[in-house]
Amino acid sequence: TDALDGHLALRRQSGDVILTDPRMKLGLTALGLDLQAAANQVTAHLEVGTTEAGSMQAEGHARVVRENGSFMLPRSAPLAWTAQAKLPDLHMLRSFLPHGVKTEARLALDLAGSGTLAAPVLNGTLAADDIRFSMVEEGILIRDGVIRLKLDDNTVMVSEGILEGQTGRIRLQGAAAWRNPAGGLTLNFENFAALFRSDRHLWLSGTTRLGYADGRVQLEGDLRADKARLEMPEAGRPRLSDDVVVAGRAPRTDPTARRIRLDLNLRFDLGEDFLFKGAGLDARLGGKIRVFTLNNALRGEGSIQVKKGRYSAYGQTLDIERGNLTFTGPLENPALDILAIRKTDDVTAGVKVTGTVERPLVTAS
Repeated sequence: TDALDGHLALRRQSGDVILTDPRMKLGLTALGLDLQAAANQVTAHLEVGTTEAGSMQAEGHARVVRENGSFMLPRSAPLAWTAQAKLPDLHMLRSFLPHGVKTEARLALDLAGSGTLAAPVLNGTLAADDIRFSMVEEGILIRDGVIRLKLDDNTVMVSEGILEGQTGRIRLQGAAAWRNPAGGLTLNFENFAALFRSDRHLWLSGTTRLGYADGRVQLEGDLRADKARLEMPEAGRPRLSDDVVVAGRAPRTDPTARRIRLDLNLRFDLGEDFLFKGAGLDARLGGKIRVFTLNNALRGEGSIQVKKGRYSAYGQTLDIERGNLTFTGPLENPALDILAIRKTDDVTAGVKVTGTVERPLVTAS
């Protein structure tokens, strides 16, 4: 016969799906597939339910043809399908996250497809609610958030996006094309607590844009420190050698293998309330600096000033009369212009530091 007619029903009676690496159970509660064919018109319905990975329902319609003795779906055949999925939490992802990273969210997916196999059309929405993310050791925290994505054929748009920090928030806007990957995401920081731990506090405002095109990632924008309290311990924390492997953690990967071609152009204003303490320095800092890439090398442009501060070394405390770091090239090697003095009854003594970080010149004054 040249026509396909019939009905097929599959149902789970018992059992589960168990992943091996890492080992975890899906907690399968329902699995059903129904196929109905009438005069080559095929309708399929799939239903999946789990305790660990949420649930999914999908339905599709297509017309098959008989060629060379078998039924097949031509690439030009019209398709129509829908799918809905709900994931109540991200419990299953925890085993895949790096040590110290925690994330949580509720996900809901509602998609509709049409077109053909050769030229599919995709529409729908993706919603993420109750978003939480933390890296406690780094002082990074998202305490709540919501993101709504809208899919319109080849375009993915952020219709709503807000991430709440310990204080402040980030508002997200953007769109991207997924067939030929390209797009951009704008992040508006509103007094956002970018760092929040006992020795490291930083509140930011400003706008950045993250983009992708032609195989390169672009990050540009303007940020200002509303307030900063950064403290460096007098003695650094113990750090494991790179060849040490900790049981239960994924092995460290070669950082060169993770490099992404990045075009960076960020302008940062230290603002009026930026305090730094560490390595003998206790100071209020100011200034503006531009950090950018040139020929894949990190460069700096601008200056950082010590507005007021003291420097302690060898049991002596010096007042910083002048302190400037000027960036005109490699970010790690700014020019130095520092004068620190100590005044007693009728004697003023101190040190002057010039040159660069890599080649400092220290003289008594």
